[in-house]
Amino acid sequence: MARLEADVAGVRVAVSATGSWLARTLAPRYERFPALHPGTAAVEVTVVDHRPGGGCPADSDAAYRAMQAAPFVDGLPDYPLLVERTGARLDVTSLHLRGWIDLDTGRGEGLCCTHDEGAAENFLRVAVARLLHPAGGFLLHACAVVSGGEAYVGFGPSGAGKTTLAGLAGTRPVLSDDLVVLRRDSEGRLCAIPTLFRDGGAATREGGYAVRRLMRLRKSPRVAVRPLDRLEGARELLAAMPFLTDDPESAVGALALADAAAGMPGCIE
Repeated sequence: MARLEADVAGVRVAVSATGSWLARTLAPRYERFPALHPGTAAVEVTVVDHRPGGGCPADSDAAYRAMQAAPFVDGLPDYPLLVERTGARLDVTSLHLRGWIDLDTGRGEGLCCTHDEGAAENFLRVAVARLLHPAGGFLLHACAVVSGGEAYVGFGPSGAGKTTLAGLAGTRPVLSDDLVVLRRDSEGRLCAIPTLFRDGGAATREGGYAVRRLMRLRKSPRVAVRPLDRLEGARELLAAMPFLTDDPESAVGALALADAAAGMPGCIE
């Protein structure tokens, strides 16, 4: 088994799989985000071969039954993902994935198989979103473009125009066209940090790029810009935060982060 370690805004992740599988799937993106400092990975994922005729080692009868009631991840009808919370423990289940995350220790482990090439990354997205949360960070469905050394972040659901806006960046560096991390720096500034999940190619920078503007994208036949009040901004930001509203306790914390971002630097639409 080969092993790939990477860093997502300070959350160290590791994936163990055959070298050929890693080279074909995750390595081209993940190797741009190496774990530079000594330490132990917070999240470990093992990817094993699907057994022809023998099913997936990550599957179980309970997993299939759970899928009957599972919400779909980010509204995608082809990928049901069940996240169940008991105390500080989250159990994450899908058809070719099972894993756990301990919010008290900041650790997580997942097992998936080669039958679903996206299962490992789907687990990592959930784990990173939850482990960023205690440190005041969160994943946001957004595109982010750097201009004048600062980030302009456009967020919204699928189809809102994130990829289109990123495509209009011209020579300006793009952090991502779909998923970024937002987190406060030591001076309290909200910063956008590129992720290995949807890397836009901009140069990585420790601490990220200070956010100049948060923009809620919406398709419209006419061009109009208006400021969102704090309540509107927090509501729209919360709707664009994946993996944090599966249980009431996490949703309350996510709302607090959304409210803080909507207050400073604020949102426009």
